[in-house]
Amino acid sequence: MHIKTMHFPNTIFKEYMKSKSKFEQLMEKSDNTEKVTLVKLTEGERLSRYSTAEMILAQTQKAVAILEGEIEIVNRCKETKLGEKEIVENEKYDRQEAINKCLLLCERFHLSTVQLRERRKGRVPLLIEDEFDVQYFFPALLKLFFDDIRPEEYTLSYAGSSTRMDFLLKTERIIIETKMASESHKDKKIGEELILDIAHYKEHPDCGALICLVYDPDYCIRNPSTLENDLLESNEEFQVIVKVIPKRA
Repeated sequence: MHIKTMHFPNTIFKEYMKSKSKFEQLMEKSDNTEKVTLVKLTEGERLSRYSTAEMILAQTQKAVAILEGEIEIVNRCKETKLGEKEIVENEKYDRQEAINKCLLLCERFHLSTVQLRERRKGRVPLLIEDEFDVQYFFPALLKLFFDDIRPEEYTLSYAGSSTRMDFLLKTERIIIETKMASESHKDKKIGEELILDIAHYKEHPDCGALICLVYDPDYCIRNPSTLENDLLESNEEFQVIVKVIPKRA
């Protein structure tokens, strides 16, 4: 009887080997010098041994059936885990694709706002003058790539307070936070705000990545690269990317 190679439960495997050994001893056993076979036994002895052997064989077959059931369960678990792993990997790939699109929009944000200033026939230009304007215009760009954009979602409470995120891409599990730099709102203050925001967003069940756009049209941020690098975070559970736009040439 063939048994598939697999890690079986120890107790069941031991029972199987014990039954197998008994069966072999009954059907043909060896003495020190003389080999005793079924042919040399009386009819009564043969019937007795056959009866016992049949019982042991039934137990062995039952043990094999249990083992095969265990094998099937283990294989199904492996398939399920592989399927779950594939889903997670696909989700990470899709999120990274979405992150790349968001970063592209961040990189092009300033050029877009400059374009809005230029209007024909004396029409009033569209100016981005404060953080509210940034929050008004940026989702229009997000609509180029994403459908489910949820503005001003509340985060879970952290240290006794909660905050409102600017935008949540729920399907992609990305949160986008926008800031606008000014003479009264520069490196230190923005950095402190983002540190607190990051702590909040880590607790949000729909946040696998946080993108922080710091719009600095007047170049008020003294060390944009330092601000970006100090807050950068990347692991399997949570990712933080800060982009200061534009930067000095």
